[in-house]
Amino acid sequence: MPYISSSAFNNGIDGYVALIDGLKSYKNCITMANSGSVGSCFYHEYTFVPSDHVHVMWLKELELSREIALFLIAILERNKNNFYFNKEISNNTIDEIELILPVNENDDPDWKYMECFIEQIYMYIYQALIDT
Repeated sequence: MPYISSSAFNNGIDGYVALIDGLKSYKNCITMANSGSVGSCFYHEYTFVPSDHVHVMWLKELELSREIALFLIAILERNKNNFYFNKEISNNTIDEIELILPVNENDDPDWKYMECFIEQIYMYIYQALIDT
């Protein structure tokens, strides 16, 4: 099973481990490196084991889709420069991350807009590949 650490490469996969009793695993989550490559974020739709050098994040009230995850990662990574070796991301400093999200008419996050936005980017890239 993938072991996710604070690397900025290979989706944070630092190796592979066997899942044993008591070892926490997650699926369909975003990880954010809290040390090492501080602020590097990745989406994992597969089951993984996180190191203690990443924060594991998911949505409380909604299944995280790949498109929403990619939208959120772009926003999360804009905050990378606020953290560094002496000021790593912790349970205290994570509150400093500013998330400005599109909202719907009820002032709730507009998850559908986020999905459609990323899907449009996919279509644009796909069309550009076809045209070349």
